[in-house]
Amino acid sequence: MQNKPEIVTDHGQSDTIAEKQKISLSLRFRVLLFFVILCLLGVYLLNVFDMKDDKGAEKVFRTFYAEKKNSLDGIYIGSSSAYRFWIPPYAYEKNGMTISNLGTGSQPVVLQKYIIGEALKTQPDMKVVIIDIRSMLKNDKRLKEADIRRVTDSFHPYEFLLRPSRNRINAIDASLDYFRNEGADIEYNKYYYYFPFLKYHNRWQSDIRLKDLSGVQFRNRFKGFVFTKSGSLSVKKLEPPVYTDTEAETMDQEKQNVLRDLIRYCKTLDQEVLFVSAPYQISEAEQEQLNICSRIIMQSGLTLLNFNQAQDTAWMGLDWSTDFMDTKHVNVYGAMKYTSYLSRYLSEHMELPDHRNDEAYRSWDRAKERFHSRLEKLEALKKEGALQLNSDE
Repeated sequence: MQNKPEIVTDHGQSDTIAEKQKISLSLRFRVLLFFVILCLLGVYLLNVFDMKDDKGAEKVFRTFYAEKKNSLDGIYIGSSSAYRFWIPPYAYEKNGMTISNLGTGSQPVVLQKYIIGEALKTQPDMKVVIIDIRSMLKNDKRLKEADIRRVTDSFHPYEFLLRPSRNRINAIDASLDYFRNEGADIEYNKYYYYFPFLKYHNRWQSDIRLKDLSGVQFRNRFKGFVFTKSGSLSVKKLEPPVYTDTEAETMDQEKQNVLRDLIRYCKTLDQEVLFVSAPYQISEAEQEQLNICSRIIMQSGLTLLNFNQAQDTAWMGLDWSTDFMDTKHVNVYGAMKYTSYLSRYLSEHMELPDHRNDEAYRSWDRAKERFHSRLEKLEALKKEGALQLNSDE
């Protein structure tokens, strides 16, 4: 007997198609989940196995990233001349402004436009960018790999949908090019900077701690100001420098190129840009270099406040016998005078809102309270003789 041909109904075809779609969706979901887990693992490795955070730069950037979108009036960037001088909670207390400190140790000028670009991702409506230019005066033979990593290891490695940060990659590439041109003796394999764990994966054998492995993200408690036991209350008695208006005969061309590039970038911004040079016991050679920078900035139409002049330190009320911790940095009392003076200038010359009675800025009130609490505790320890200071007193 001849077999009847098998009849496949439309219903059967629909079931087969539906089943294939389920399998396809399940496979896609598993592939997507695999890549999400892989990317999250990458983020973990980038956060844990990077350069040891020797000067608290990662804490500073984490504090910045934690700020609500479009909540800041501005940022203050630079080297230790930024994070030892500008006290964001004190400026808030005095004039109600919210200008976060994004200073990092020996911050290269070549990285500063990328720091601004990073800040604009979450604070596009901020009103002012303050740039301390002391790094322009640094001897480039002393450039170190850590100067780059304090910034690029602190940047968010990913953007939307775990896409690698183009700003971070550009910052790494530009800094390596600059350091190479200046003859710095550092690691030049860019992938060690893109993926720090390639270099620091052995940290678990040496200085890594359990809290580092936990992935807990610690923050700076003072909006970027660095408050230390041994330094912030120390006193170094100094003689005021002898100031000069003379320019150096020459200035490194690479340095000039980097400064001019930064200026060009700043002139494209919607924000007010203010260059500053915080006061310290500046040498004659450094002053002559600074005077060249000052001319380049002023000729561009941008503003530089050069506080390395006798009249400015006098107006500020800085006392060279009590307000410095060393030849390069003020102590906390000098920082309070500097912050008070500059924040008053900003309040008088720029339209910055006063946030002091705004409930949305309670984190700034808490930072202000923490600052004064820390200062009182350290002063009490100093009075008891229980505080080890680097001091002439």
